[in-house]
Amino acid sequence: MAARSLPQSRFKGMRLLCFLLAWHVISAVAGLGILMRRHSPGLPAWILPVIGASALTAAAACIGLWLMRWWGLVSLRCCMAVWFLILISMVLTFPSRLFLGGYWGLAAIGFVLSWGSGSLNRWVTGQLAGAVR
Repeated sequence: MAARSLPQSRFKGMRLLCFLLAWHVISAVAGLGILMRRHSPGLPAWILPVIGASALTAAAACIGLWLMRWWGLVSLRCCMAVWFLILISMVLTFPSRLFLGGYWGLAAIGFVLSWGSGSLNRWVTGQLAGAVR
């Protein structure tokens, strides 16, 4: 049985996911740079490391999934965990009236994020398993 070459085993959906992750890295790094230059007094100090962690884990996931490696899935799961950490930090930082629908709107965002993360995890796991075969 001949092994598939790397470009044939990378599916169109995986390319789109890698593009979106790369875009997230660029936007997170740009946002981090803007926040570091502005020195906003209202922002808590722990928000910068969370944004930096988001950029690092998304970069690792993008590279790992582009190369179709197992550690790309681990990095993607870490990236999803950081996204939940960002959601929790939003709850702790911003007043509830800023969220669409108050805390119910935030709960809806959390539900959509959990459902989407679970679906994405299952899809990527299936794609990586299919590429290994």
